[in-house]
Amino acid sequence: MSTELPAPRVTPAEAKVLQATAGADGRASAKLKAIGAGIPMPPMPLVTPVVVQLRGENGVCLGASYSSTSRNDERQFRASAD
Repeated sequence: MSTELPAPRVTPAEAKVLQATAGADGRASAKLKAIGAGIPMPPMPLVTPVVVQLRGENGVCLGASYSSTSRNDERQFRASAD
């Protein structure tokens, strides 16, 4: 099953945390926490694999795939990238 959500523009009021960290061997990490009516959410729990992309206005795109989870229920999805 595949669900593609519209790409919202996250306003400063909706973005609560944006953390990007460079990693070894080309591996980076990014964390975005956002809240607001403009943030679409799929039905939970999510069906794996989950593919996430974070695209910047400058053309930078960070993406990851998650095929196994440590938490996946009606309230939260938590996983480490493959």
